[in-house]
Amino acid sequence: MPDNEIDQEAKPSGFKSYRRIFRYADRKAWFLYSISFLAATVSILGIFYGWKLGLVCVLAALPLLLLSGYFRIHLESKLEEDTSTRFASSAAIATEAVLAIRTVSSLTLENRILQIYQERLDVVAHQSVKTLTFTTFWYALTQSITFLAMALGF
Repeated sequence: MPDNEIDQEAKPSGFKSYRRIFRYADRKAWFLYSISFLAATVSILGIFYGWKLGLVCVLAALPLLLLSGYFRIHLESKLEEDTSTRFASSAAIATEAVLAIRTVSSLTLENRILQIYQERLDVVAHQSVKTLTFTTFWYALTQSITFLAMALGF
């Protein structure tokens, strides 16, 4: 994403700098390279050490591990993206209050700002329950596939 597209978005400055530092494409490329190298190395060593168990683990467990790992990364990135968009309004209120702290304190608006912030966070919490339940279920399933593969190899 070019810098001018980031600057044109109506988002707080902290969000822009966060997005510039951690880009999903960079993490995904590094992740795929590392996992493919690790999978090839482990497969070769496993087949060399004990060819029967090595073939079972490589042909049965490794594809499941790779799919569950990819799905886990996808879930985490989607959850991160959804959470950042949900918290954008409450972060904007907090940022505006901090930037205008003299005005807020001179007009004694601390309690009102806190009330608005709390209302925004309550809305976010209510919206996040269904998404978090769905994500947690699938994340737990991917974790159990990892443990199943370890039990098979042990």
